[in-house]
Parts: sequence; structure tokens; C-alpha cells
Amino acid sequence: MRVVLAPDSFKGSLTAREVAEIWARALAAVFPDATDLPFPMADGGEGTLEVLCPDPKDLQSYAVPGPTGAMVSARWGLCPETPPTAVVEVAEVVGYGLVRGERDPYRFGTSGIGQLLRHILDQGIRRILFGLGGTATVDGGMGLLAALGARFFDASGHELPPVAASLFRVDRVELTELDPRLRESELVAFVDVAAPLLGPEGAVFLYGPQKGVPQKDLEEFDRRMARFAELLLRARGDAREDLPTHPGAGAAGGLGFALALLGARLLPGADAIAERIGLPRAIADADFVLTGEGQSDAQTLQGKVPIAVARFAAAKGKPVFLLSGSLGDGANELLPYFACLQAAVSRPAPLAELLPRAAEDLYEAAVRLFHCIAWREKAEGFRHPLPSARTPRKTG
Repeated sequence: MRVVLAPDSFKGSLTAREVAEIWARALAAVFPDATDLPFPMADGGEGTLEVLCPDPKDLQSYAVPGPTGAMVSARWGLCPETPPTAVVEVAEVVGYGLVRGERDPYRFGTSGIGQLLRHILDQGIRRILFGLGGTATVDGGMGLLAALGARFFDASGHELPPVAASLFRVDRVELTELDPRLRESELVAFVDVAAPLLGPEGAVFLYGPQKGVPQKDLEEFDRRMARFAELLLRARGDAREDLPTHPGAGAAGGLGFALALLGARLLPGADAIAERIGLPRAIADADFVLTGEGQSDAQTLQGKVPIAVARFAAAKGKPVFLLSGSLGDGANELLPYFACLQAAVSRPAPLAELLPRAAEDLYEAAVRLFHCIAWREKAEGFRHPLPSARTPRKTG
């Protein structure tokens, strides 16, 4: 028996690799002769760097400004392939974990990402993969662009600092000093959401509140973001006018839009990462697949790792099971896509009590799930139709 283990990270408790290792131990306890095929996954957000660069020897660090301007040591990866390929997980530079619960989106910026990109270009690397997700910023990529040579001015001609507050004052944009090496580079962004830059489903309205944008400011903030995008498109000249509406332009507080302006391709993160690490080929040779995430709910349908894995499994005619940390609102909407939904947390308890037991609870839940699968295999075999006969829709 061959079993593909393709989890996302369980945010705040276990990395995707740790989850896969726990599942492998549980599989061996129930199916001693089974072969586990671990494929830790990510969707462009947390854990993307470790999934794409699993060998610690491929990781480097570089000091850049974080979201608040304080210096942080940001990891990035250099994949041993031809051409040399760098991997940047933007949360390493401007992630929530770097602001320690502080929410001040007007003061935060993304210049550190631009500085890291320049450092990578200085190494002679011209192919860069970005994981977009998990950021504390919503500056439309102003800081990134400024670090690469863009300049922003108010109506009086004063140059503006590259933080989100300047979106409310910017009146003119100059891109003539953009780093010329960008035009000879291949930029690819793996986005964790399909959100456009603007509107009710965009970077400000949908994700601004969780980053600290007051409800009363959302409409004006979105208008200023639209004006910023208009100025950039006009200054760029050769950019497509529909870039703000492109799926993923609103990812990472608008970094998707800024990178697309520089010529980056925006790809649905979970799908693209799965293809890059060879997950579809492994599923084709497997008997069944197990996936999961920290919490599965209705939002899982919006291109998250489990639904992407379910799509690949359905395409190969393989049963796929979901084991997540918990099941939230709307989880039953996932029933058509999986043979079984199961949560590791089986009892209500404070988070502070659950986190230290996360690995133990997950192992026990995986053992229970594999026992159920063993019973079904003995009784029926996997040749019989399973409930997950429906192919998930694409969102990216």
C-alpha cells in the first residue's frame, strides 16, 4: 500500500513537515507494510520556503527592514537547479509574527522585500519565486517598489515615505529609476488567495480589518488604493490595465499587484507548488491520499491546500481523506470533495491547553482514521465508489 501524505502547516503549532512525520508514524502503527509518501504542502503563505527548499543547506539569511522598519533577519532559499532559482516567502520579511500582535497598517511597509530582491539580483540570480501570504501589511507594494527605485510624491512635490499612510497623499509616481535588471528577470508569485486588488473582495475590504484597518476607513482606503494603482499603471505605460482585477493581485496586501506590474506571473499557490514538487505524479501511484490544515471551514474551498490536493486526487481517481486540527463554520461544504472529514481536536479546551498537545492529539486522530480506513479496505476495498466523486472547482 502506498499513501500520499500532503498536509499544509497547522498554523501556530506544527509545520507541514512535522504533520507529515506524525501521520507517517500513525500509518506505520496501523499498516506496518505501507509505504508513506510525504509531500508537505503550502499555498504561498506560511511554510512555502521550507516546502520549496527542504534542505537547510539551501537556505540563507539577509538583514532587511521588517514591516515596522526595524531590521529582521529574513531567510530565503536558493534551489540547486538550472537556472539558479531563489525562493522568497514574504512573511519572512513582513509577516504577522514580526509585529507581535501590533496592528498599525498605516505605518507598516514592504521595503524590506524590495531590498531582499535587490540582494538576490546582486547574486546574479534572475529567476525568483515568491510566496505571497501571511503579511501584516496592506500598502499595495509601495515599499517594495520604492526599494527597487520607484519614487512617490504628494501634490506639493514632496517625496513620500513608502508606507501605507502615503497612499492617502500620493499624487505622482516616477518609475524611471526602477532597477533595470528586473526586465531580464523571471518573477513568479504563488498567491494564497484569488482576491483582486480592489473592491469588496479585494485587499482592503476583505483582509484590511484583520490587519488593523478600521471599518470606517475601508471605503476611503480602497479609493486611495485605486488611485495609487491608476498612477502606477500610467507611469508604467506598458502594463496591462486589468492588472488590479487579476486573481491574486490583492494577495499579501497588494504585493501581488506590485509584482505583476513588474512582470511577475501570479499563480494559484497550492496548485503551482503541488506541480513543482511532483505531487500529481505521486498521487497517480498511490492507493489513497491524506491532507489537512490547522482549521478547515468554508474558506478552504477558496484554493487552500486541502481542496487543491482533492482536485489532484479526483483527477487520478484516488480517494482523499481530510484530517485537520479543527473543523469550523461551513466545514460540511467540504463533504462532496472528501471521503471523510476528521478533526484532531475532539474536545473543547482553551488554546493554551491544546497547543502543547497538538502533536499527540494529531497522532491519536490519525491512528483512528487509519483504523477506519483499514476496516473499510477489508470490508469493501477501494475499488468501490467513495463519497468524494466531485471535482473541486478552481478558484485561481
